[in-house]
Amino acid sequence: MGDNGAVPEPKPHWTQRRGVSTVVTLIIIIAAVGVVMVARQSPGRPQPTIFPGQIRQLTPGDGDQVPNQSRVGVSVAPGWVATLSIDGTQIPTDEMTIRESLGEYFFDPAPGKVFESLRPGQVCVTASARSQVDDVEPVTYTWCFTAI
Repeated sequence: MGDNGAVPEPKPHWTQRRGVSTVVTLIIIIAAVGVVMVARQSPGRPQPTIFPGQIRQLTPGDGDQVPNQSRVGVSVAPGWVATLSIDGTQIPTDEMTIRESLGEYFFDPAPGKVFESLRPGQVCVTASARSQVDDVEPVTYTWCFTAI
């Protein structure tokens, strides 16, 4: 029997078959949900969410290991001011980088400053914060890190 001249209909590519795009989309969504769940359950380094009073952030963090030229300081709530002491030595405010509008009070060790560099080993910082507006008790917080 001969060919009646009919051209066989080409088979569609596998990606164009019915239901393939739905299945691929579901697989991608399930994989993304899995990644999010794993990321949420990863312990990582514990981050304190609340510091005492109006202290919002420590630099470097409690227990961190940092170079001996690292910036040291705190961020405090709006309307609060802070002072710093490193290993019991008060940091003069004129040696600090202060951005009151952002509540940032930092000290960068450098030649000519009270600390040219942080001493190697455990370094402890005490931050004292007080309100510029309200008559509330000042807040003091001490944390330590390792300088290398």
